[in-house]
Amino acid sequence: MFQDARLNESYRLLAALSAPLEKAGREIVGREHGKMQLLASLSRAELCNPLLLGPAGAGKALANGTLIPVNDERGYVPIEALVVGDEVFSDTGAPSTVMGVFPQRKKRAFRVTLKDRTSLVCNDEHLWDARTKDDRRRGRAFRTFTLREIIGRGVKDKDGTNRWTIPVGSALQRMDANVPMNPYALGALIGDGHLSDTGANSSANVLMMSSSDEYVVRRVANTIGAFEVQRSKHKFNWVFLREDPNLSVRGTEVEYVHRCDVDANGELDEVFGRKSVDRRIPRVYFTGSERQRLELLRGLMDTNGTVTGNDRVNVCFSSRSEALIEDVHELLASLGIRSTVVDSDRGEKGLGRSILVKLPDERKTDLFSPPHRLEKIDRHSRRDRRLHKHHDEIAIDCVEDLGHDVEMTCIKVGSPSQLFQAGREHIVTHNTALVQATMADDPARLYLEVDPARMISEAGDGDLMAATLKGFFDDAERFVRAERRELVLFIDEFHQIIQLSGAAVEAIKPVLAASGTRGIRIIAATTYEEFHKHVAPNQPLVERLQRINLTPPDQETTIKILQGMAERYGVADQFYDDFVFRQIYEYTQRYMPANAQPRKSILVLDSMVGWHRLAHRPMDRELLADVLQESLGVNVAFRVDGTQIKKQLDAKVFSQDLATSVVARRLQLSVADLHDPTRPMASLLFTGSTGVGKTELCKQLAKLLFGDDQRHLIRFDCTEYASDESFALFRSELTRRVWNLSHAVLLFDEIEKASPMVTRVLLQVLDDGRLSDDNNREVSFLNAYIVLTTNAGSEIYKTVADYAADDTGSGKQLEGYKKLIRRSISETSAENRFPPELLGRIDAIVPFQPLSLATQEKIVLNKLRSMRQEALVKHNVRVIVDAKVLRYLIDDKGDRDSDAGGARTAVAKMTDEVTTEVATFINEHPSERRLRVDVVGNLVSDDKTLLSSDAHIEVSAVR
Repeated sequence: MFQDARLNESYRLLAALSAPLEKAGREIVGREHGKMQLLASLSRAELCNPLLLGPAGAGKALANGTLIPVNDERGYVPIEALVVGDEVFSDTGAPSTVMGVFPQRKKRAFRVTLKDRTSLVCNDEHLWDARTKDDRRRGRAFRTFTLREIIGRGVKDKDGTNRWTIPVGSALQRMDANVPMNPYALGALIGDGHLSDTGANSSANVLMMSSSDEYVVRRVANTIGAFEVQRSKHKFNWVFLREDPNLSVRGTEVEYVHRCDVDANGELDEVFGRKSVDRRIPRVYFTGSERQRLELLRGLMDTNGTVTGNDRVNVCFSSRSEALIEDVHELLASLGIRSTVVDSDRGEKGLGRSILVKLPDERKTDLFSPPHRLEKIDRHSRRDRRLHKHHDEIAIDCVEDLGHDVEMTCIKVGSPSQLFQAGREHIVTHNTALVQATMADDPARLYLEVDPARMISEAGDGDLMAATLKGFFDDAERFVRAERRELVLFIDEFHQIIQLSGAAVEAIKPVLAASGTRGIRIIAATTYEEFHKHVAPNQPLVERLQRINLTPPDQETTIKILQGMAERYGVADQFYDDFVFRQIYEYTQRYMPANAQPRKSILVLDSMVGWHRLAHRPMDRELLADVLQESLGVNVAFRVDGTQIKKQLDAKVFSQDLATSVVARRLQLSVADLHDPTRPMASLLFTGSTGVGKTELCKQLAKLLFGDDQRHLIRFDCTEYASDESFALFRSELTRRVWNLSHAVLLFDEIEKASPMVTRVLLQVLDDGRLSDDNNREVSFLNAYIVLTTNAGSEIYKTVADYAADDTGSGKQLEGYKKLIRRSISETSAENRFPPELLGRIDAIVPFQPLSLATQEKIVLNKLRSMRQEALVKHNVRVIVDAKVLRYLIDDKGDRDSDAGGARTAVAKMTDEVTTEVATFINEHPSERRLRVDVVGNLVSDDKTLLSSDAHIEVSAVR
């Protein structure tokens, strides 16, 4: 709808089915190549209709090996090692979730060096938030530029000064770390502390400081628990004494450090026992909170920092240790403080290098604690604040084309600004709105966004759609002639119109063919999947469109859309920040792969609004979890307790200690997110005779990992795919089910019986975790746990059952058979068309111990208890089972043979002879409330002279 009522009246259909394209939320600069492609397409004489397609993550990239600070104990990881779900840090220092990691292969490498001599390598499409000196003078905000545009405008001004600056990130907002020593004390001891010999006749050491500042010494003593410090015979040496009846004041270094709880794990080896020139900051302190890192910095500055200047304060940290200089430089950067490493003045002989700290004078007092230092800073601070430099931004000093290509990676983060901190720099990673950016550069044309859904609604059905389209485009052509202004019609979800009817396609073809001469340009947008399904089959239609890659809606755009929808729905006051919106985006990306953004996020928000209005529930994470549980069957509130994995498996799978141990160890990698991110979460081969618990363990895996063993266990009986003709059906069914539910346990039962074509396609799944479906969509298996089972090697398990029985399944007896089992699987599998190379792609082979009679007894006893409970709950009937019944089922009817079916056969016998008799009695005597199950006859287990048992089960009422 136009704002001008005259236009609405004159062009009713055009106004009803389209609206002016909204401007971008902020000024967009960059993406010049994409904009030029789009503008060039719009400027063609005749066929000027671009079709926007493309995968996520294209364009911007940082060189592999670039260290990214992460919000966990790792501290920093290379960009290519990041995985979705990791937390990096935004420009504000807040943790920001990684929403996507996109390898970009090799790209031309450029080194960008900042004023403080730090640098990083990226490609020329990489995006930066930057502004010029003129922008700053005029009060303009930072804007988004590609590196190519920065290079094109010139890195330096004519006078040789730096033209561009980028914002400085704020302090990383980490949680408190479990550090071995108070950060302030450690900082001071790195600077002035040492361990000194107590005498020629003693090998013991004592902790000392060499300092002229008694304030610092006393503060260190308080933090480490020393009850007294004594000045030694040397003027500036102080000895820390500790009151401990079990520790001599001058104990050994190890005793002193251990008793003071300083270094039980050797984390301070880089400090104690080293010369001052060799000392470094232990890595664990870089992962501490802002408070801990600032306290460490104060300890360092109080001992090795200097304050100089007259009307302006200069603060430096000096050291003869190059490594310590690097550490302090990194520590300052993690606190959002820029600094420059410089050579020390000649007068400061022996001090090596210095770090000049860049902070406003009023903030320099944060770096020290002694009162006399704070007074000096205050005394020398400049009164005229107008001359202060901008310490919240830093200049780009130079950009160097390295002349070669390197492997690069792009990441998408969840921060609103799309900025994340890379090492000491602050890197911009935006996915810009290309059409909006193009509109800003093309004011001569009027950009309208067409509403396909409303168009379809207005048409009513496919037959009328052609007439609606014709009327719409006739309105557009009249607008161009009368208003003398060309139109650009942006049609998102273009396939919706195409798939409606053949008549609709025929109606739009003439418009596309003559768009240039009629003054109408059409920008169509759709996904790769929908393009191949609906557009590509119509070759004449494809010839009228020019394909251009376009990244899908990113998190920032989706969040803004959700915020706008919240305003429209009247629930914006329910959100204090964008956390819930980010959660909606993250969960829909993860659990709704078949749908497109932002529609799937809007649908989830809409569902939350419904519950909010009906039940007055707050629009919070709890409601989001309930909505996803209701609509998708996904319990996002469910979490795996890594400490309980083995215990939970053993509670349901009896006497398979070795098998559950192997599985639990592998799951620890997946739960901790330390598995190979390019392959499925885990791949396991369960091997053993039938009825030993292989399928039961799969069920427990699904329940443990996803909270249920029904929907999240996807089972394929490979006997159904034994012929080559079944391969297409298998591939179609596999990709369909995983596309619909990517988080699941995939069970391929009796894999050795599958067609060789089936097993070959599984090689691809196990190798790189992906497979194309019938629609040429790439289906990801990276979130799946894959279990293959086989009965191959049965002769080995028969031997184990006869000679290495084990009632616990501990695996002690089974260990000696592992090589034989693997060899038997390989040889037997080859005969049964199960390729041996499949074994090389399996994370773990899990052998299952044949079940002893004692284990079968435990399983049957558990089933008897369940039967009694069901009879009580469903029929209010109490069932008493005689002890001889269990002996009858196991000793007389049981079978130790590994080929006899194990627990499955034992449970089947119980069902046939006991449960069926109980059910029959309940049906025939509905008024009876107490039953008894007995064994009538002689048991072989009671009378060894009997060749066979003549006993049988009998059910009777208890009076």
